[in-house]
Amino acid sequence: MTDNRMEVLLTVSRLQARVSNVFESYTGSSVARFSILYALSDSDSLSQTDLRRLLGINASAVTRHVQHLEGSGLVTRKRIPGDQRNVAVSITPAGMQLLKGCENNRESFLSTLFAGLSHGELTTLLDIVSSMESHLDRATELCVRKDSTIADNGSTDDKGTL
Repeated sequence: MTDNRMEVLLTVSRLQARVSNVFESYTGSSVARFSILYALSDSDSLSQTDLRRLLGINASAVTRHVQHLEGSGLVTRKRIPGDQRNVAVSITPAGMQLLKGCENNRESFLSTLFAGLSHGELTTLLDIVSSMESHLDRATELCVRKDSTIADNGSTDDKGTL
C-alpha cells in the first residue's frame, strides 16, 4: 500500500494558494478580508478574538486585516468596555455594500470551483476537510506541549527538523 499522505498535504497546500489567488481575482478581495466582512454581516459586532477563532488565523493577521478594512471604511473598531485587550469590530454600510456587490462574483467563483460535484460529494469533502482540521488541532496541541517541554528542560533535540 502506497502512503500518499504527503502528496495529499502538498496538493491541499497548492489548492489553498490557488483558491486564494483566483478568489481575489474574482472578487477583488482576499479570502481573509472577505471572510471577516462575511462573518460580520451576520452580527452586530464580533471581537477580534472571536474573528481569530472563527476564521482560524492568528491574532496579528486579524489585526492587520481589520486595520486595512477600517482604513478602507469597511469596518469600525471600538474598545470593549472592561476588556482593554480586545476590540469589537462592526461592518459599516460601505462594507455591507461591498459584500453585496461581490455576491455575484463569489457565487460564480464557487459554482466554477465546485462544478460537477454533487451535494453528497460536497458533504463528503466537507466531512474529510473538517476531520483533517480536527486532527490538525490535536497536532497543534502536541506542538505546544513539546515547545513547553523544551522550554522547561532548557534543551532542544534537532533530530528530524529541517
